[in-house]
Amino acid sequence: MRFISIFFILWSLLLTGIFHPNFSPPGLIQAIQLKAFIYEKRKKRIQLQKENISLKKKIQVFKTNPSVQEKEIRERLNYTSKDELIFYFR
Repeated sequence: MRFISIFFILWSLLLTGIFHPNFSPPGLIQAIQLKAFIYEKRKKRIQLQKENISLKKKIQVFKTNPSVQEKEIRERLNYTSKDELIFYFR
C-alpha cells in the first residue's frame, strides 16, 4: 500500500512538471501553457489575415479609382492643380 501511495505522489509530481529539468516529460502545467500560447498565436494570425484582406481591398480601390488617387496625392504630397491656390491660415 505504501508503494502505491509513493508511486501516485511521484506520478502526480511528474504531471505537474516540477521535475521538468530532470525528466523529459514536460508535465501538465507546460501542456496547458503551450495550449494557451498556441491559442494566442492562432488568434493573432486570424487578426492579421483580416487586416491583410482589408489592406488588399484598399489597394484595389486605390489602383482602380482615380478620385481616390487624386485625394491621396493632394493630402499626402500637397499637390495642387494648375489653377489652384493654397491658403494657409494661422
